Amino acid sequence: MKYNNERINQILENFPAVNNAEEQLKRLTKCIITNSLEEKERLDYELKLIRKYKVSRLILFYYDLTKSIKSGEYRVDGAANCSYLLFRLGITKVNPLLYNIPFERLVSNETSAIACFHVCVKEGGISDVFNFLNEKYGWERFAVVSTSEKLKAFVLTKKPFSEYGIKTKTKFIVGEKSNWFEQVADTTLSDIEKRGLFYFQASTDNKPLANMVGKVASEEEILQKLKEHFPFSKVNEIEEYQGVPEIERILKPTQNKLVYQEQFYTICSHLGIKGLKADEWRKTICKRKQVDCEKIKKFFYNKLGKDVGKVLFDYVYRYLPYTILKAHVLSLM
Repeated sequence: MKYNNERINQILENFPAVNNAEEQLKRLTKCIITNSLEEKERLDYELKLIRKYKVSRLILFYYDLTKSIKSGEYRVDGAANCSYLLFRLGITKVNPLLYNIPFERLVSNETSAIACFHVCVKEGGISDVFNFLNEKYGWERFAVVSTSEKLKAFVLTKKPFSEYGIKTKTKFIVGEKSNWFEQVADTTLSDIEKRGLFYFQASTDNKPLANMVGKVASEEEILQKLKEHFPFSKVNEIEEYQGVPEIERILKPTQNKLVYQEQFYTICSHLGIKGLKADEWRKTICKRKQVDCEKIKKFFYNKLGKDVGKVLFDYVYRYLPYTILKAHVLSLM
């Protein structure tokens, strides 16, 4: 099955082929021991969607990539932390089941999150990433785009770079415990995205390289971390919601405010909209797609009555664009 998102389809077309990717991933997951029905059902559900969208080879890539970081000290940001499978494979370090974080955000048709991870490493980790790509895929199949001292975007291609009509040059790097070479693509990240090529970002930063294994953060701790690292979320400016008691209970942990994208998914679930559809609604509202937003508004009216539905929809419409993935905040704990 193909994605509705053409960019992901292009990425999968241009990404290096992997023989028996689904079988390889199946063998890896056989080693995972689940201790509850919830864990087993979540794992089975994620694997079902991964097979459905044929992204097993991307999961295997991230597995090999993170294992190549010799220090073992790294952080994967963003929607990757929505996956229980990635957590159990050791790719991410946040258990989404402990925080009621749904998986769909990672594989939604309306986002290319599955194809653009951001890996943060300590000094020396970037060269580990570079060496991994060179040893596994070869010098001519990858290059660096949009580089800075602390952030690099690595582009990986199915065919040699020269066949894509992109010029590259060699740059000598001094530092990170050793001297090494980069192959730099003479183009922009925007052009790479338009071409439908696969890339991921790797960086060194001063934020914590989290390890939430065996830990459970309180709602107060998570909210404090959000305010510390994501000032654009405007938590202090968001008004409290008052209306449907069930919705108030969903928002109670964040002082009756819509703060996390996951809260919107829970609201949708309460209204009977679940999984991938809920994430499509999130993207629709955040992008202000007026025709589709009107359809969502009518659904709210029909489900809750016009007056109550209008209050909730107007509140969601106003504040949803400021929300952030709770899973992303947890990766910094």
